[in-house]
Amino acid sequence: MSSETIRTGTVSTGDRAGIWVFVILGAALAAWAVVSAVGRILQVAGGRDVPVFAQFAWTPVDAPIGGEGAAVPVEMMSGWLTVPTLSGAGITIIVLQQVLAALLSIAFAVCLVRLSWAVLRDRIFSRRNTILVTVAGFIGIAYLFTVPFLGTMAAGEAFAQLDADRIGFPVQGSDFAVFLLAGFVAALASTVFAVGDRLQRDTKGLV
Repeated sequence: MSSETIRTGTVSTGDRAGIWVFVILGAALAAWAVVSAVGRILQVAGGRDVPVFAQFAWTPVDAPIGGEGAAVPVEMMSGWLTVPTLSGAGITIIVLQQVLAALLSIAFAVCLVRLSWAVLRDRIFSRRNTILVTVAGFIGIAYLFTVPFLGTMAAGEAFAQLDADRIGFPVQGSDFAVFLLAGFVAALASTVFAVGDRLQRDTKGLV
């Protein structure tokens, strides 16, 4: 059977408008990722008074939120640490995190924009589109794992600089349930496109 993509002609005018919006948002996502990464890298480049985001594990602190400003124990889940000086290793980790986040965001946006462009041309189910969806899924999973993991390493360096023994060590930012859900959605989308492509080819063979 032929491996060419089949034109379906099923995309309505309203759908096309929505897809164009999606394409614009994809391009904006890639641009924002680059701008955000560059801004963050410039922020930490000096190595002084560096803000570092950290998530904490069951860390009790006293907050002045009671009557007349009385201290009330609360559980701190996350916050920004301002480190007077950050080690070269810490700066390197943050730079790597931002570069990786930008590259993965751009790659993800490129996959989805190319997929959207194919749909705009009435080419929905094909091996190429299945590959694009699969690659986009893997990129999303890689982002959810690597970027928070590097953030955890950077927070660890910040804690080492502060010598904050009384505060719980930061935990990885990615929720495991979210990680599993992202993997399920990626696998489902890939399967849907693969099945659609196969059914479309089988239908063409019967015509």
